[in-house]
Amino acid sequence: MIYFIVGFFFGEIIAMVLYSVVVSGRINNLEYQNKQMIFELEQKEKELATYRCMYSSYYDGFEETK
Repeated sequence: MIYFIVGFFFGEIIAMVLYSVVVSGRINNLEYQNKQMIFELEQKEKELATYRCMYSSYYDGFEETK
């Protein structure tokens, strides 16, 4: 009976350690993907701002007459 209790106790500890290793790896992977997406978003926002600055002056002051 004591072996069962000790085995159960150590089994729980090993299961928790393995679970924490797997989950921490997944969390690190998600954080890395999040940083990549934020970097890509910032790059696209810079490109959009550049595009708006380049083409905004073409129609400034243009008023449609009827």
